[in-house]
Amino acid sequence: MITFYSLSSCLIYFVMYGNQFTGLLYGAYVVSDYPFSLREFLQTILIMHGHFTMLAILYNEYERRISEVKEKLKQVEQRIAAQQQKAKFEYISLAQQVSAHTMVNVFQYWKSHFQIISPELLPQIDRLYELMLYYMHSHDVSSPKSILCSVELSIVQAYVEIQRSLTSVPIEIVWNIIGNLDSNAIPPTTLMTLIENALKHGITDDPEYPVNVVFSVKIDEINIRIENKIKKNINSPSHGVGLTALRKRLEYIYNDDFKLSVNNSQSWFRVELRIVV
Repeated sequence: MITFYSLSSCLIYFVMYGNQFTGLLYGAYVVSDYPFSLREFLQTILIMHGHFTMLAILYNEYERRISEVKEKLKQVEQRIAAQQQKAKFEYISLAQQVSAHTMVNVFQYWKSHFQIISPELLPQIDRLYELMLYYMHSHDVSSPKSILCSVELSIVQAYVEIQRSLTSVPIEIVWNIIGNLDSNAIPPTTLMTLIENALKHGITDDPEYPVNVVFSVKIDEINIRIENKIKKNINSPSHGVGLTALRKRLEYIYNDDFKLSVNNSQSWFRVELRIVV
């Protein structure tokens, strides 16, 4: 501003008291050899600078008001888009839900059926029912968006035990738990999705190459790393749906405060998740 007012003052002086060349600009209004008057010069500067300053202030206020209106309009559009997206997710979620009454009836039928022929399977049926309820509650739009890391880990380990009971193939997993799991929360089925992916496509029956799970929980950060050796012949193809859906859920909850990286070589698969909370 100082530079502008200084240069404009010099320009005003040149126009009023400069050489005769300025007469080409103002014609008969320019008087030759017009004597310099400090009072008139200062009056002219104040008038011109005052007009310019007022116009600059009004223009700045106009731009500020326009920016506020654009920002409010942008926020309204974002809220409308978020409401539409929320309504879409709610509809999809409700459409994909299995009726809780149906699930209860199915598991009660299984329990009554296996109670006679295989009573040893009853505890597994109960665990399966609890696991199914956990999935249903986790994907309900009205359910909490996060649970304690300790709860997630206990559900995942129960899931692994169920898988062990359903197959004769050993499942070798090394758990590396770091930190206090009750000090932070994580979106439900986050660790479950990563473990499911490892058990589906990884070698699980080789003690020399177990599935390596690192679950580190801090007050302001959660880190998960899972490594497993890849099966050479995979019967079930990978569709990438699990990790893609997990990434979208994390984006919805954390925006840019997370990083999900996948390293897939010919023989090893490693996925790393870092969440800043």
